[in-house]
Amino acid sequence: MKRPRRLAIIHFHLRPGGVTRVIGHALAALGRSGARVAVLAGPSEHRDIPADACVREVEGLGYAEDLAGSAAAAEGLADRLKETARSALGGPPDLWHFHNHSLGKSGAVPLAIKRLAAEGQRLLLQIHDFPEDGRPANYRSLLEHVGESRAALLGRRLYPQAAHIHYATLNTRDLAFLRAAGVAADRLHFLPNPVAMRDSGEEPAAAGAKEKPGLYLYPTRAIRRKNIGEFLLWAALGRKNDRFAITLAPTSPTDRTVYERWMAFARELRLPVEFEIGRDGTVPFSRLLARASAVVTTSVAEGFGLAFLEPWLAGRPLLGRDLPELTGEFKSDGLDLSALYARLLVPLDWVGPDELRRRIAGTWPALLAAYGRAPKRGDTEKAFSAACEGTRVDFGRLDEALQEKVIRRATSGKKAAARFSPARLVPDRRLDDMVKKNHELTRQLFNLQQYGQRLAEIYSHVLESEPGPADPMNPDKLLDLFLAPDRFFLLRT
Repeated sequence: MKRPRRLAIIHFHLRPGGVTRVIGHALAALGRSGARVAVLAGPSEHRDIPADACVREVEGLGYAEDLAGSAAAAEGLADRLKETARSALGGPPDLWHFHNHSLGKSGAVPLAIKRLAAEGQRLLLQIHDFPEDGRPANYRSLLEHVGESRAALLGRRLYPQAAHIHYATLNTRDLAFLRAAGVAADRLHFLPNPVAMRDSGEEPAAAGAKEKPGLYLYPTRAIRRKNIGEFLLWAALGRKNDRFAITLAPTSPTDRTVYERWMAFARELRLPVEFEIGRDGTVPFSRLLARASAVVTTSVAEGFGLAFLEPWLAGRPLLGRDLPELTGEFKSDGLDLSALYARLLVPLDWVGPDELRRRIAGTWPALLAAYGRAPKRGDTEKAFSAACEGTRVDFGRLDEALQEKVIRRATSGKKAAARFSPARLVPDRRLDDMVKKNHELTRQLFNLQQYGQRLAEIYSHVLESEPGPADPMNPDKLLDLFLAPDRFFLLRT
């Protein structure tokens, strides 16, 4: 097995959160590999990165509000990446490991990667999130500034194909989508995230969440796809003295506007919700989990399911919304996620079927237009049918205004929520055995040692690949898969 002597890991930032935690875990997993590793990032905090890690800030590597001028910026960025890596590692990297290069937060990064690829540099491109998957503004900006308004050109630049360029995905859905779009199978790697947590130093709250009031924690940055309205709905229906909390605020202006609307709504209804309890970072993430009676997720889309694994390590039950596309692998491994629900069905007549159709019909074409596409006949009805089940509709398929309407109706009387399925967040059973079982499985299957071994195997495949000419890829197929109308959520526009 070939091992890199010098490795560069690159991301836009090292702010606390998912990708930064993954990089920190990778550094820990690679600690005994013998490789010299440097992390290159834009200006950022380093809170989730080991203190002894070699971290270098690179000018022009961070998020860019405007992708104009990407081509010119890419030349300078590629040079600075090579120079910084060489300085940090004592020589040029044997392998470059990029995280989320195609997200659409920078036009310079994918073009800098294109140049590195043309030079024969061996690359591993690990994708956590796709611009084709509910990020129309990102895609539109990339199409204009990186693809020069041509989708085929954008596909070649965003997803370069050659023998020495490999891809890693966090879930098997994304793996299948890239394979269907033309990425060679021997250059595609499934790399589920590891799960590791420092000891909190305190005893967890009792796991029997149903017996007494407690704290229900949503450890997330509250962007739109995290479906904050659903969390507030459960807070509105909670028992007396139950408390609900969200850890982090969003950073983008669009998400911040929606978030502030939810905070105002929670104040108006006097919901028992605390926002941003992880803001200052003085309380470790593991301690926040340990203090909770249960961890909650209501997200309608994720790149990977850290939220479905981390609570078990802290000895906490997980409640809320399942994402079967992601959790199917976990369930096959034996993880018990039966306390979750795939849909939260609420009465369709509270929303109004005509109103829901109108909102879908008004939003779906605009979403497609951002991707340079037009709706097909029957798309609206397909999206509507996917959202509904008989006389009820999935709460997560609604937009914020319709969710507010349901929450107000739900708080109008004690019997209102009886029409929901499920009717309560906390199952009417003890979860201790589930917590114990999932704790052991998570430790066995997603530990740092196994992650390090899998990562080393992928690195070896990349290093054994000889640089070759560019291959074709079908970006239209990738869009077809992500933009299917039955996958449409109003919260993802």
